[in-house]
Amino acid sequence: MGAVSSRDTMADGLKKAGIPTDEATKRATDIIYAMYDIAGNTDFALANGEKKETDSYNIYSSSELSEMLENLSIDDLIYISGYSGETPDKIVVYDPKQLKALDSLLDDEHVQVWKDIAVNSVLNTYNDWLPDKYNFAPHTSTGDRMAKSMIKSKMENILGEIYAERCYNEDKRETITKICEDLKAEYYILISFKLRDLLIIVGSALMIQFIVRKLTLLLAGVFGRKNMPVAELAATETGSKKPNSGNAVLTVASVSAAAAIFVILSSVLGAFGNPIYDSDLIVSDAYLKTSKYEYVEEAKGVSAVDYIYTGSDKIKFVNDEKAYQMNILSLPTTDQYKALGAIPSELGKNEILADTPAAKKLNIKEGDSLEIIFHSDGIFPVKERLTVRMITAETQFGSTGTIVLSNELYRTLFPDKVSMILIKAAAPEALKSVLEPTFTGGEEVMTMTEYISKTKENNAKIIAITAAIIAASVVLTLIGISGNQLIGFTARKKEYAMLHSCACSWSKIIRLILTENALLFGISCIAAGIVCIQEQA
Repeated sequence: MGAVSSRDTMADGLKKAGIPTDEATKRATDIIYAMYDIAGNTDFALANGEKKETDSYNIYSSSELSEMLENLSIDDLIYISGYSGETPDKIVVYDPKQLKALDSLLDDEHVQVWKDIAVNSVLNTYNDWLPDKYNFAPHTSTGDRMAKSMIKSKMENILGEIYAERCYNEDKRETITKICEDLKAEYYILISFKLRDLLIIVGSALMIQFIVRKLTLLLAGVFGRKNMPVAELAATETGSKKPNSGNAVLTVASVSAAAAIFVILSSVLGAFGNPIYDSDLIVSDAYLKTSKYEYVEEAKGVSAVDYIYTGSDKIKFVNDEKAYQMNILSLPTTDQYKALGAIPSELGKNEILADTPAAKKLNIKEGDSLEIIFHSDGIFPVKERLTVRMITAETQFGSTGTIVLSNELYRTLFPDKVSMILIKAAAPEALKSVLEPTFTGGEEVMTMTEYISKTKENNAKIIAITAAIIAASVVLTLIGISGNQLIGFTARKKEYAMLHSCACSWSKIIRLILTENALLFGISCIAAGIVCIQEQA
């Protein structure tokens, strides 16, 4: 049944190509006989993986293979395999019997068979896009959909080859190689910073015991000269007891972790905590051209619309090899965007604004004249001479740094794709219900009330997670310190008893213990502060 079904399918294809029914059936039968010849000489156990892989390593010399084949030449085999080097001395044949059967069919007698196979192959390959009279099955898609599908599946490879042939030259190869080298260099810098931070923390942990001993010895001398015997003894004991050194390491680690978490939290909440929009409606996740959204301006009740454009680029200064990753913002056209603070209502094409992180990273100030290369890591970099008109407040993009361009310059350098739409409207809720169904690209529409509520909810989650991390850090530190202190108290019972027997009151002994812990905690906090400053530097 399989052979009959295959013959009928091929006969149908030949009939679609204009061959009479009887002739098509006869020629389709010839195709099946040819396929049987190949199949009958195929090692299916090898093809199905039932034999060892080494069974496919059948090595022939060029002369041996030439003697075995009647119609195929060595050059033909090399051409078919895609090999472009010199003719090899040895060739591995996967299935010699199958190759010999195939070779026997590549003669003048079977030319029509191979033509008919080619016709069926073309019809089958383009089945979805050919008219119904050439098609094996009725179309289920419209002509437009089939055309788009064909272009998408076939043309991208063709156009890619044409583009590579016309545009990929030695200069482009060097450019792409340089991009790869830059990526490797940036990754190395990233790893180096992580290693530096790790070395700072590990080094601080190893040095803390030495620091505690030196400082407490110095303080003991100061307290002795000031005639403060309890404080002098406390300083001496703090530096000489091993449990205190362990407590110092734990305290430094805990305070450093808490400080780092606090810095991260402050950065996040500083970026998102304050309202940066003075709008009634906010459309985020927009991505289409401005012209696709201009109908919003005509909606009932809309009094002002501001299209916010944002991007990211790696820029360089002329004659400077270092590249800087920057957020790029187009100057807002209304006063609805508040993240930049008080800014000019207009910018000249050759003027820019920079927020404080960008100014610090680029080492620039107001009035500076700069030659900046945009798309510095791309194939077509663009050089612009620009003047820094103002250093603005930090934007919501945080420490990456943001520079603001005029609308004219932004649209010259970057695609005209809207990132966000800010809308002033008399009835935001009603406008939302009208506009929301018109957005089909995944845009999110929120009223200002919804936006504030969502921001507070996100901040609450961040605070809760951060508080949990800090709490866990504190609890673990307390457990470690308590264990060390318990060991210390047990070992020092005799010492406290001797002090008490030598006329030292219990109140002085308690003051001694408290002073020890105060000195230890104070020194550890100072050390942790130095660690945090080094990490931020």
